[in-house]
Amino acid sequence: MTITSYTLVTGGLGYIASHTIPLLDCPVIIIDNVSNSSLSQLEGIKSLTSHPVVFEKLDLTDKSALNHFFSRFHDGKSQINQVLHFAGLKSVSDSLKTPDLYYNHNVVATQNLLDVIEQYPIIKTLIFASSAAVYGSAPPGVKEDIDCVPTTPYGVTKLKVEHILEQYSLSKGIDIAMLRYFNPIGVHPSGKLGEQSNNLMPIVLKSLREGKTMTVFDGVRDYIAVMDVARACILTMGYLKERREKDPDAQGICRAWNLGSGIGMTVKEIIKVFEQANGLKVDIVEGGKREGDVDTLICDPSRARNELGWTQKTTLDQAFKDLWNWYNNQLN
Repeated sequence: MTITSYTLVTGGLGYIASHTIPLLDCPVIIIDNVSNSSLSQLEGIKSLTSHPVVFEKLDLTDKSALNHFFSRFHDGKSQINQVLHFAGLKSVSDSLKTPDLYYNHNVVATQNLLDVIEQYPIIKTLIFASSAAVYGSAPPGVKEDIDCVPTTPYGVTKLKVEHILEQYSLSKGIDIAMLRYFNPIGVHPSGKLGEQSNNLMPIVLKSLREGKTMTVFDGVRDYIAVMDVARACILTMGYLKERREKDPDAQGICRAWNLGSGIGMTVKEIIKVFEQANGLKVDIVEGGKREGDVDTLICDPSRARNELGWTQKTTLDQAFKDLWNWYNNQLN
């Protein structure tokens, strides 16, 4: 009997996950509680994917339901052999208001996932969607091996999960990658997948749609096209697979990679690129610093470049043209 092997993608309807799934070359199971995502993403994912995509509405904080889910997909006909863990809450400002909620949905949920994975030795690879928020306020060109001092509950939960994963990899021998995303922007070039969150560019689009002035805040950030981030996830999976094939008995690895451009831009500068790419004008007014924001956060992406063979392929100009195309598709 042929056993169908699936890649499990938690939080699979979210921004980065939904753009990553069409690049996978295997059957996929998406689980998502749809609390900060949209089912409309599922249609776009399936239209861009040639392999089977299964969706289950599931919350990782419900350990009983998670156990039942895994048992159904390890039934002698199917199995889950790798996990891409994108699920979690991600708003810096919201985490300041509800830190306990963030701990539950980011840390406890991940521990639940690991407790269940432990029952299935076939699962040897896990990719974790971490965040630049683990660094807190760090000097420009921050490297992965710096001491992380997060300044928000969101960043604290991401760093806590990283520490849990490091210990889990050491004790269980599983290969784990921790991808520290900086500021992804843009959409799928087909216009079939977009960004529904409260990130910068959806707010820009909303201000244009409503004809309102947008308040922009201080700070320099590191922006990277979401499709480049998605490709990095695929390259990471390949890196771990090749390493394991070379030495099946190798000790498990747990390693972090920065995913950013290494170039800092202010919000005003990034909006200017968007305006020039699409011949538009966004009315803005400068505001003060928001609670939880750091002044500057720019990465050194050389580890990903040297070890994963990852480079940027999508310019900000092209990313913003794709974004405007997607936005207009939503209006039609």
